[in-house]
Amino acid sequence: MMMSTKAERKKASEREIKQRKRQERWETRQFLECLGYQVTAIRSSEKPDTIAYVIKDGVKQKIGIEHTSYVVDAVHGQPSMGMRYHNVWQRIQASINHRLSHLPELEHTAGWVLFMRGNPPAEECVRDLAGEIIALAREFPLAPGEQKTFQGSQRCEPRRPPGIAMPTHYPLLCQYIEQVRLQGTECSVRLWPCLNTSSSCVGLSTKHVVEIIKAYNSKSTKYVWGNVDERWLLIAAPGYPVFKTAGPHPEWFEWDCLEIKAACRAPGFDRIYFWDRMYCWHKEIYPGAPIVKKEWRAQASAGDTKDGSQL
Repeated sequence: MMMSTKAERKKASEREIKQRKRQERWETRQFLECLGYQVTAIRSSEKPDTIAYVIKDGVKQKIGIEHTSYVVDAVHGQPSMGMRYHNVWQRIQASINHRLSHLPELEHTAGWVLFMRGNPPAEECVRDLAGEIIALAREFPLAPGEQKTFQGSQRCEPRRPPGIAMPTHYPLLCQYIEQVRLQGTECSVRLWPCLNTSSSCVGLSTKHVVEIIKAYNSKSTKYVWGNVDERWLLIAAPGYPVFKTAGPHPEWFEWDCLEIKAACRAPGFDRIYFWDRMYCWHKEIYPGAPIVKKEWRAQASAGDTKDGSQL
């Protein structure tokens, strides 16, 4: 059993690495096309993350690109509580969706879940927690338009009406969940959201940006760049989940502040970019160029999707 568990963990880790690399290639391709490059090939690497073969204005280039994500609630090297909630909810939600597909009596029940603050569930209890959420919904069937809110031990915001105490025979709900809200609907429901991961304060932080630039400038000397024409650092805010969004107003940020200038004083890269995919803007931090901002609706109308054909 132990060997099987280790094998499963290894496979899961390999899948996660492949998915991360796939996402890096996809985001890097999107960014290069945003800059006006024609991407003829892009391959995953290690230190730097990708090697891109591009053409612009008739000039061919080979660019080594180190890719890192901007996370609004964590400086470089520190964990993001928002991402911890997001990652665990993805697994819980997948288990909920699987169970809902076999329970026609819950087809017209919508659910919203709120985790206790600072207490994301442990990985090993994900499936059991999803089971308790579904069991709660089955125990309290609702007619269309009827609602029930089950409240954990933490106090909710004052504007929220008090809910029903969380039933004690659901120990994981009592331990990890602040609130479960259920509502009967007239339509089929197959996606229950997590309130902890659906909204967040977003924006640019000087501290975050400086920490990223400093950390990667230091690391870059140990990278195997090969015969690339340029070395780039791409700080990407892809927009999903919400914690990886920098906001729509880069012009309000002090790109020329002393802290960022100091971080770029000994650059390990030929170019350093910040890119927010969701709001369609980018800024060349080093050597420096004006912000390029496009209408964000233009990208949505272009049918932008994350399918493998774009890799």
